[in-house]
Amino acid sequence: MAYLECSGSRCACLIDQVIHLRLIYFFIIAYTIIKIGLSAIVPLIGDEAYYWVWAQSLQLSYFDHPPFVAWLFKVSELGSDYLSPRWASILLSAGTVFFWAQVSKDLFQSRRGLILWSSVLMLSPLIGFGSLLVTPDVPLMFFWTLATWFCLRIVRSSRLVDYAFLGIVLGLGFCSKYHIVLWPLGLLIFLWRDRQWGLVRPSGLLLTALFGVIFSVPVIAWNLQNDFSSFRFQVDHGLNQGPWDWRWSIEYVLGQALVLSPLIFSKQFYQRPPDVDPHRRIHFYLGWTPLVFFLLSSLRGPVELNWPIMSFAHLGLLFFSEEKTTEAWILRWSKIYATVWVPLISGIVFCSILPQFNFLHDKLNEPKKYSEKSAELN
Repeated sequence: MAYLECSGSRCACLIDQVIHLRLIYFFIIAYTIIKIGLSAIVPLIGDEAYYWVWAQSLQLSYFDHPPFVAWLFKVSELGSDYLSPRWASILLSAGTVFFWAQVSKDLFQSRRGLILWSSVLMLSPLIGFGSLLVTPDVPLMFFWTLATWFCLRIVRSSRLVDYAFLGIVLGLGFCSKYHIVLWPLGLLIFLWRDRQWGLVRPSGLLLTALFGVIFSVPVIAWNLQNDFSSFRFQVDHGLNQGPWDWRWSIEYVLGQALVLSPLIFSKQFYQRPPDVDPHRRIHFYLGWTPLVFFLLSSLRGPVELNWPIMSFAHLGLLFFSEEKTTEAWILRWSKIYATVWVPLISGIVFCSILPQFNFLHDKLNEPKKYSEKSAELN
């Protein structure tokens, strides 16, 4: 890390950096413990129960999603006597924040800025407390983050072992959610637009492709056995919903504006980083590729709010680490963000514990949807 405050001895600078990184790791551990506690209170929603059933009969893959979410539920059975069935997924989401801190640390000029940025990730509605729920987005974000980390390592050292690990991570990401294919697409756009093909070793690229295919075998084999029904379902689900309905695009834009607000009101949010900084430009393309892709797909069908989940981390990092972004602005933005989302999350938990005071949207009421019928079944 190259902090501006580190103008003294190099030894003192490194010690200072380690102290602040340890503080971030402490926050991640505390945040994980809180989420594990909440997971014991909040019952499974309908989608989670659906994936839990998958875990009771493991297969190579499934019709509407790859198998990793079922694997998480299966692993969680190891601690079922003491912990909720979400604990493995929560640890994976903590790993996502941990590796984002690793990815982010070289871009920050300020120690406090890095700490505040890590806090924003932990409070974000989709990456942070939203990952309390066991969905395919949790492993997707973990492996997307790891892929970015290995990619930046390749840019620095171009070691073949990192190419191999990148392939493994992308393969496991494909076993998590098909949206991982947007990661190599974003990287290819970066290499093409910036003419950075010299950063790539052809032998390393072949190694990445080889390991990517090997670790995608469960999904590929299942689709070969089942007439590619899962692939066809996902294409039809996202790109073949009939004549265009203008509300699809409007709802998509408004939803992403809510998640990315107030970043979208700054010119820095839309500006490409300078050509001399490939690290920042990689984040720019990896962040904008899902947003643009799903904007285009909204012309063919409705887009769910969480589908471009990976964009927030990349574009938020670019904004928070920008030299023109002052710590005072970051702190003010963080307070606004917490003011909006902490009460909302608290309200969801409150309504789960005291359903008689329920005021939530039907989608958020899924945990209690069949509660009145449960007594009859017992």
